[in-house]
Amino acid sequence: MDKYNPIQSEKDIELLEFKVKNMTIYDKIKRTQAAQYWAEKWYYILDDMTPESYIFEITDEDIECLMKGELSESLEINLQKGLDNGYHFIRSTAKSSHSRKKVMNLTDCLEELTNACLIMSYKYMCRHIFMRKYVNINQEYRCYVYKGKLRYIEEYYNQKVDENIDHHNVKKSIELYVDQVTNKLKFVIIDDYTVDLGIVDDKLMVIEINTPLYLLAGLILSKYDDTSDKIHNIEKPMFKYQVNKEIYYIE
Repeated sequence: MDKYNPIQSEKDIELLEFKVKNMTIYDKIKRTQAAQYWAEKWYYILDDMTPESYIFEITDEDIECLMKGELSESLEINLQKGLDNGYHFIRSTAKSSHSRKKVMNLTDCLEELTNACLIMSYKYMCRHIFMRKYVNINQEYRCYVYKGKLRYIEEYYNQKVDENIDHHNVKKSIELYVDQVTNKLKFVIIDDYTVDLGIVDDKLMVIEINTPLYLLAGLILSKYDDTSDKIHNIEKPMFKYQVNKEIYYIE
């Protein structure tokens, strides 16, 4: 296992497959690590670089009601406050439903908050709701920071394909922007993380910060075991993008 990076290799996973109270030790490691990247840890540091948001705490009673498909009175009050102030995207500070749904009323909120992904986050002790200003994201990039330095960029969501885009300029802009992020976060969270950036109104914005395990959700450079040394020691970040279903890399 790479002691500097919590991404596990397949061999590591096999070694950790011991059942403990219906959860593998590997799962416990993942969940403990992931909690360090929940939005309440980073939002207030990056609030000028990410969509405006409203975070509030929920109780075990609130969660019990959600498990029954209901909203508690206190949760209704906080949700309505968020809606009244223009926050129309909702998730826990740990997970989203990935629906990109714009919530307009309490019924919409309940539907999102009882999504399986969010229910799982409550089970893993996430106790904050994250309501955000709704933004349209045209492009999204997953960036991997290792030991405080940007190592890898991947375009993984592109709603508006522009074949004439200068990807070298995109890479340079992302590098400069992530430098600002790493400078702000260096005293807040550990040095290894993924940061998702979106293009919103022609500007880069931080969408979320996640555990380095999220790198595996986008990494297409053969197996992590075969590429970790290259990624970790690279001087300039590698950029992967796609044009007309063809994959390209800039190093």
